[in-house]
Amino acid sequence: MKEIYIDSGNVYTQVDDEDYLFLISGYDFELNEGGYVICKLKEKYKYKKMGLYSNKSLQKLLIDPERRGRNHVIDHIDGNILNNQKSNLRKATHAQNMHNRKPQKHMSKYKGVH
Repeated sequence: MKEIYIDSGNVYTQVDDEDYLFLISGYDFELNEGGYVICKLKEKYKYKKMGLYSNKSLQKLLIDPERRGRNHVIDHIDGNILNNQKSNLRKATHAQNMHNRKPQKHMSKYKGVH
């Protein structure tokens, strides 16, 4: 496991050893409003077609970079959105992913009860 430092959030994200060089050589990283890691193609690669994808969440880039859409979700098994090791990521539908979310502060600890 390797860690990549994210300046915008002053945090580290964890990735597998085999993905580390590919990621740091082709992408810059930042956190979005939800705390997920977003990969932005480095400036020197923006106009070259090298099989790199721009502005994608890190978990989608690692698991299934060509898919898009709301029903295509990559879920973090342990709930830690900074743990982007492939063993911690799985494909899910939006509905399946909603079953894993933590209780909201304004809700009861029971799902569906306000």
